[in-house]
Amino acid sequence: IVRIIQADEHVVNCVQPHPLDYPILASSGIDYDIKLFSPLAEAPIDDSELIRSTIKRNHEMMEETSSTITVPATFMFRMLTSFYQLRRPEGLFGLDNDDDEATE
Repeated sequence: IVRIIQADEHVVNCVQPHPLDYPILASSGIDYDIKLFSPLAEAPIDDSELIRSTIKRNHEMMEETSSTITVPATFMFRMLTSFYQLRRPEGLFGLDNDDDEATE
């Protein structure tokens, strides 16, 4: 790790370099903004303690959530809708399962 930069308060979902090889990084997370980073420091910054503490905190969080499975909300909504439709008397596709009327 060469440098550590806080890009978002909670989660960083994407980090992209500039498409034309300029020394610029863009990041986005769950905040409503995109942050741009460019090397402007005139002197080296010693953030080794911040790097160590961040690595330790990330490792601890990974251990705490190692048995947790994250499922997207859209997937859960679809599953719940399917379960609801299966429990309805007309079934999943809205078909009447009573074959007696169809044969008469």
